[in-house]
Amino acid sequence: MQFNHNTFGERYVTDGLYGLIKLRGYAEQYEQAVYELARRIVEVAKKPLDPIRPLDYRNVPSAFGTSGSPSRTLHVTVAAASRHDLPEGRTPEYYGDSALDWNPYHPVAQRPIAYVAEDLVKNLNYQTTMSSFDDEAGHVVDSKQLPTRPEILIVDRWAVEDEQRRRRLAAFDRDPGRGSTWSCRGTATTTRAGRRRASWPTGWRRPCRRR
Repeated sequence: MQFNHNTFGERYVTDGLYGLIKLRGYAEQYEQAVYELARRIVEVAKKPLDPIRPLDYRNVPSAFGTSGSPSRTLHVTVAAASRHDLPEGRTPEYYGDSALDWNPYHPVAQRPIAYVAEDLVKNLNYQTTMSSFDDEAGHVVDSKQLPTRPEILIVDRWAVEDEQRRRRLAAFDRDPGRGSTWSCRGTATTTRAGRRRASWPTGWRRPCRRR
């Protein structure tokens, strides 16, 4: 909440709310400051806010510098659908608004697999970054530059039923600028839709080689 301190009274600007509370002679100024603060809170509460995706503060650089932080970095990429673009036969309960929300082990596991991987990597003293494969698919990596970090690609079997995503995964694997990328296939043993395992499409059993 932003506000102009001058509207709380001149004495509030110089002494602050604590100073007004401690001195009886400023009781009137204290009441004015409290009233203006309460009025401002009500005004802000009445203004609707545009919906936004919550910010993951664990990935925000520290404002106090990097002293003591891990010097090694590792990137986790998730190739999965969102609940808005699921293939036929896949139930939405395993997915969220982003690929990073994919939880193949629901309801046994409560957290998306990307965040579980992030915690495991941090225990190895790595600084972790994460992204959706679909969001990164259009990014071009300069193959002349040596890779600066290892990367883990977590692939949902159901995600590769999308032809365009399947082609992008193959191009991702052929890109020499990616360096060492390990593909991990995460899936539950069964699904409630047909109680069967999702399988790789015929003729395309492995989206990525292990390098």
